[in-house]
Amino acid sequence: MRHISRLEGQATGVALIGVGENGENQIIVAPGANDALSVQLIPQASLSADAVICQLEIPIPTIEAIAKLVTGFFAINLAPAAPIARDVLERADLIIVNETEAAFYGDALSGLYGLVVVTLGAKGARMHLPDGNIITAAPPLVTPLDTTGQGIHSSAPLLWHC
Repeated sequence: MRHISRLEGQATGVALIGVGENGENQIIVAPGANDALSVQLIPQASLSADAVICQLEIPIPTIEAIAKLVTGFFAINLAPAAPIARDVLERADLIIVNETEAAFYGDALSGLYGLVVVTLGAKGARMHLPDGNIITAAPPLVTPLDTTGQGIHSSAPLLWHC
């Protein structure tokens, strides 16, 4: 893999994921090196890639700088939910949130240029188009044992198809 580096004195970020009786994930994050990421540490090749995706597991100021510097398709998964500058939302070609995050951001997700995808767990997903139309997708009926990683698993194919 290219453009991977270690930060001296920084441990790798770790997420511990438990699954509650209701099947919902309970996540505890120790950010480690993720918390130390600054835009100065990101190679120019990454910023000029065809597509860049960010999650809110790195510092918000870093994401805000990335949004200004990225020259290609810019996607952001607003997890975990936290306040973020409006210009980041306006710059995004694709925004991905779950139901809880969608409620957190509320009207801030309306009237944007890009696509907004709301993942709905076992109920599928909704894609809100800039023209106001909504596309829904229902998943096949399954009995999941564990939905760990579902967020990134839905983000990557969306990015690929956009």
